This record gives sequence, C-alpha cells and structure tokens, in this order.
Amino acid sequence: MNASQVGEGQKVEELKTDLSIRGQGPWAPRLAAVSLVVSSTVLVGWQLENATLVQVLPDLAPMQFNTALGIALCSIALLLRRSRLSAVAAAGAFALAVASFAQYVGGWDFGLDTLFIEPWTTVRTSNPGRMAPSTAMAMTLTAGALLSLQLRQRKLLASILGTMVMALGGMALLGYALDFSAAYRWGHLTDMAVHTSLCWMLLGLGTIHASIGSRSLFPDATVREPLIAGVLCSFAFVVHSVALAVLVGGHDDRLESLLNTQAQVAALHLERTLDEPGATPREQLDPAALERALLGTRAALMTGLHLRLEAPGGHTLHSPTDEALAGTSWNQHVDVAGTRPPWTLVLQPSKAWVAANRSRTGESLMLIGAATAVLCALFSRKWVHVLRATRAANATATRLSLEVGHHREAREALARSNEQLLEQEGKLDMALRASEIGSWEWDLQTNLLSIDARLEQILEVEPGSLNGPYSLWESLIQPASRGPLREAIAATRRGSPPNSIDFRVITPRGQTRDLTARGAILSTEGDRPERIVGLCIDITRRLKVERELERSNSDLEEFAYAASHDLQEPLRMVTSFCEVVDKRYHDKIDDDGKRYLGYAVEGARRMQRLVAELLTLARVGRSEQPRELVDVGAACAAIVREAADSLKQDGGEIHVGPMPVIYACQTELERLMRNLIMNALRYGGDSPRVEVGSELRGTEQVMWVRDHGPGIDPRYHSRIFHAFKRLGTRAQTGSGIGLALCRKIVDHHEGRIWVESKLGEGATFFVALPVLPTQNMPEDAAADPSRSTQPASSRVPTH
Repeated sequence: MNASQVGEGQKVEELKTDLSIRGQGPWAPRLAAVSLVVSSTVLVGWQLENATLVQVLPDLAPMQFNTALGIALCSIALLLRRSRLSAVAAAGAFALAVASFAQYVGGWDFGLDTLFIEPWTTVRTSNPGRMAPSTAMAMTLTAGALLSLQLRQRKLLASILGTMVMALGGMALLGYALDFSAAYRWGHLTDMAVHTSLCWMLLGLGTIHASIGSRSLFPDATVREPLIAGVLCSFAFVVHSVALAVLVGGHDDRLESLLNTQAQVAALHLERTLDEPGATPREQLDPAALERALLGTRAALMTGLHLRLEAPGGHTLHSPTDEALAGTSWNQHVDVAGTRPPWTLVLQPSKAWVAANRSRTGESLMLIGAATAVLCALFSRKWVHVLRATRAANATATRLSLEVGHHREAREALARSNEQLLEQEGKLDMALRASEIGSWEWDLQTNLLSIDARLEQILEVEPGSLNGPYSLWESLIQPASRGPLREAIAATRRGSPPNSIDFRVITPRGQTRDLTARGAILSTEGDRPERIVGLCIDITRRLKVERELERSNSDLEEFAYAASHDLQEPLRMVTSFCEVVDKRYHDKIDDDGKRYLGYAVEGARRMQRLVAELLTLARVGRSEQPRELVDVGAACAAIVREAADSLKQDGGEIHVGPMPVIYACQTELERLMRNLIMNALRYGGDSPRVEVGSELRGTEQVMWVRDHGPGIDPRYHSRIFHAFKRLGTRAQTGSGIGLALCRKIVDHHEGRIWVESKLGEGATFFVALPVLPTQNMPEDAAADPSRSTQPASSRVPTH
C-alpha cells in the first residue's frame, strides 16, 4: 500500500467519523422531546380527567390513552437511539399498534383499549379507548423505522417510512384545516386527534433527520432529492389511504348532507298533510290515516328514497318499494311532533340512489394516487440513474482530486525531507569534522576496505589511496599496534561485544597519529559475517593534553613536597633562632627589640600555618584514602573535646543534635566539620553559642552549624568561600583558607554548601551531601542504605 492509498483511507475514515457525528445532530432529539412532552401531557390529562389536555376542543376527538402511550414510547426510542432501550421502546410501540389494528380488521376485542385506564370521553370514537386506524398505521410505520435504524441500520428504509408518517400527520392536519373528514377519519371509525397528527409530523421529521444525519432542519442538497422522492411516494400512499377510507365508509359529506335535506323535506310535507283542514288531529291519528299521509309524502321525494314510520311497541308503517335498500347506517330519523303514540319518520335510501348521488371522490383519489405512484416510480427510476451517474462522476473526480492532492503533498513532503536530510548531513559532517571522526567499512567477502574523506584527512593520505585491500590500511599502523588490533578484529568476528581499541599510525608525511577505533559486524541471513563498519577518532590532541596534565600533576606534587619540606624548613630555622636570640640576649635587648622579635616569631609561625593550609587545600580530592561510613556525631564530639579549654575561658557552649552516618572520606569530613565549628566559635561573639544539627531532605542529608554572632552581609555570602576573602578585622586571625577548604571538600563529595545570614542575626552554614553517592560505593553500604540516616549522637553541651 503506497502513501496515497494510506492517505485516502485516512480521509475515508475521517469522512465516516464525520457522518457518524452528523448523525447525532440536535434536531432528531429536539423533535422527539416535543412529541414526548405532548404525549406525557395527554397521559396526565387522562389521569386528571382534563378534557382540554385530552381533546383540545370539546367537539374534537381525544388523543386516546393508548395513542399517547405509543407516541411516548416512539419518542423515547428516538431520543435514546444510541442505547439498547431504544429497541425495547420501539418494539413495545410496534406491538401496541399492530394489536390495535388487528382489532379493527378482525372485529376482535383483546381488552387492550381499557387495559390501562377506563375512558371517560368517547367523542368521535367508534370504540371506547381504541386509537384511530390511521393512528395505528402511523405508529406501526414509526416503530418499524426506528427498529430498522437500531437493529439493521437500514437508513433508506427508515427515511421512506419517516416521510410516510409525516405525510399521514400532515394530511390529517390539512383535513382539519379544510374540513375534509376523510383525511383523518376512516368511515365511521375513530378520528385521529389534531394533536396526534401533530405528533406524527414531529416524529416523522425526527426519524428522517435521524436516518440522514442532518444537523440542519432543512437538509442539504446531498439528501434533498431522495427526500423529495420519498415525500412524493408518501403522498401517493396517503392518497390511497384516504381513498380506501372513503370507499370503506361508503359515504362522504355531500351525500350525508343531501340525505339530511331530503329527510327535512319529507318531515315538513308529512306535517302539512296531517294539518290539512278536515284532517284528524294528530293526537287521534290511526294507522290508516298515517299510511295515506306517508304515501303522499313519498311521492314528493326523489326517486330511490323510501319512508318508514316507527312507533314504540314495534309498530311500523312502510311505503312500498321494489329496490334493494342501503345499509342502516345511511338512515335519517325525524320525529313527528304532537302524535300519540310518538311516531318517528325514517328516511332510507336505496342502493341505486346511493350509487347515483354519491360523489366519486374515492375513485378519483384512487386514480390520482395511482398516477402519482407511477410518476414517482418513473421519477425515482430516472433519479436513481442520474444519481448513480452523478455519484460515479463525483467519486471519480474526488478520487482524482485526492490522488492529485496526495501526489502534491508527497512531492512537497519529499522535498522537505530532502532539505532536512541535506541539512542534517551538513550538520553531521561539520560535527564529525570538528570532532575529528572518520568512518570506515571492511567487506569481509572481498577483503576490500573503504574510508571516508574525513578519515583520509586525519591520515593525511590522497583521496581514494586506501580504498582497496586491507593490507594498504595495515601498512600505516605502527608495528607495535598491529598485534592488539588483529586480536580485537578476531574477537569482533567471533561475535564479541563491540569494544574500542587504541592504536598508533604513521602518516605518509611521517606524522604520528593516535587513534581509537570501534566497529560492529554485519551478518547475512545465515549469521555469516559479511562486513565490519566502524569509526576512527583522532585522539592525538587528547593524549597530548593528558600527558601535559600528568606532567603538571607531577610538578604540583613536587611543589607540594617542597612546600611541606623545603619551604617550611627555613621558617622553622627563623623561628628557632629567634627564640634562641630571645632566650640568650633577653636582658640585653630593649623592649622595642623584644617586640620586634616577637613579631618576627609570630609571622614565621603564621607563615608555617598558611603553607600547611595551602598544602591541605591542594591535596583535597587527591588523597588515596578510601571512602567509608563516617559517624559525624562522633567526629563532632571529638571536636567539642578539643575545644573544651577555650570554651571554658570564653564561657561558650556547643550543642550537637542527632547527626547521621555519612559515606565519605573520614579525614576530609572531620576537617570539614572542624573548620565550620571553629569558624562559628571565632565569629560567635564574646560568649559564643554554637548549634550543630542535621535532617534528611529527599535524597540529601543536610547538616548545619549555627552561631549567634554579628552575622554576614548578604552581599558577601558567595565571596567568603574563596581563598583569602576575609571580612572584618577579627577575621585577620584566621588563614583565610578555611571556608575555601570546606567548599572544596563538599565539591569532592558531590554536595552543596551555602550560608544564610543577616546582619545582627548570626550565621548558619549548611552542607548538603547525597544520601547514597554512587562513587566508590562498597557493596555492604549500598545493600543497607538506611545506615546513612541513622542518628549518631545527642546534645553535647560544654561550659
């Protein structure tokens, strides 16, 4: 799979993700929420027996309890379309609708209509509590659409069913607006309520949006044409449904109005006949007089209409007829006023009269529906071909556009990669040149060695002169280095880990170069050594510097020896002879001479101490004394005992808290604590009070020495750790090297040292050392790290 195919696959996945996100648009749940609110309000109205919530208007049909329950279930299924509860709710609504429709078709009564609540209003309701057949059909279609979305992902089927539901609801609303009862009533069966039709429109539109995944109330052009086709098909379906209602009911509003008019004419003619002069009063009419009046009235009516007089007790008078009469549902009843017993005039049409006077609405609607269905089929077929061709063209154009874009992006990415590669190669070449590193490659199969230009510059050879047999390269190597180099190569070929080796070469110009080489072996699939690649580093300068450093260290050692012996010996002689002069000629020297002689002795002794301190400072870190676990508390106790006499004279004291056991060089650590404590006593005032303590802070053991002297100005906190940087007049009594020695000891132990002080508030010197330094750590100390924080001693006061 090439890069363009991978990029196209990623774009397709992004498009699928985008469509999935679009399918969660806000309109479907919003519409479902509105219908859920309406149905829930009706359910509450049935419980509270509130006619306004159930019927809207007193003469309109109510939304039945089962209808509201089914709409609520469909709304919940649309709201929770992403969960399993959606399928359960849709299945419940589907079962409720199918069972209600089956009661109409089979003439059964499952008790479902009054199962949940006893209906208290039956306005325009053929069966108490039963939903309208058109409502049952709409509920079936809605539940089926939601089940197809949830279970089978049939989005096209759901979209078509949604348009049918929306068309059913819209046709019912249009029927209410135009007073066309066949749009919301099938025959004499229960009417679809006005708010029921509104809910079906909302649920149908919500189902459409859930199936096409549109975030807009009006879909875009990509789904507008299939929606138009679906709406036309739904219109044809609704037209057939209305025509079926008209044909099944066998009547329309025009026929019913005509029958009512003829009934009123017949009643008026009968009353006029009975009220003619000389006629028998109505209270005393006998059947013969009524029959004569009935015959006269019959002649005044249209052909095909028959009259009948009925009275309580089963008395009936008929006008003669030879025609088949229509069903009893077409009869019109008019009471004859003032008769004893009360007679009722019944007008009954014949089937021929009904057929002749009934409007052809049903047949016309059937023809319109059939024509619409044919047109929709032709349009859909044509639209499918056009859509397929358009989609194929769009897909081809999109694919070409994507391929062109991928090729362009690939070229740009390749160009950027080449630029970056060239830049990196330039930087690498500069780095290798600066570090004097060259590479080489030795083909073990052909015994040919090749080196790069940087290594040729290091060896001062002509370009390409060493690209050949390995013997050309070996001829430059100093004979003393050839043996170890061959052994290293043999070890590498045996599979030993790569290791560097130092050797010396002699260039064609006679220059000597010290190199270090490291190589790695590359094998074939059968683990057979094929070639060795590696690097050579010119270490001539480094070795020269190291040799110079060794000479400097040797000179420093000689200087230290001279400072400790040769320089101190004249000072000892000056001191000794000054003391002899003072002893032998004490009586012969005046006071000024004695004072000057004392200055000379004191200066010589101070010079001896200064030389000793400088020697100690130079030897920090160069001692071969191993590191070990040092009890800092015991070291502090020894220092306190040494200073006991001076503490008694000055009236000072030293408080030593719990101190740790540190892994360090014992001599240097003791010197560190001694310098800090003595420095605190020196600057602690007339009656110095020194506090020594420690605590564990993370991975560091922090120790401090605090005095209560005049303090140090913060400007000089970093200055005091340099040699001979003394502050104040009293500091002249020291050598000026003590704190510098402390800093060097702490640096040698990979720690930190600092001071915190303000003028007039004393000074606190802190030393932070690692708890477990890794340098020269013995195995027993590393195995028990807890020993490095164990307290060593407690308070040690001395007066």
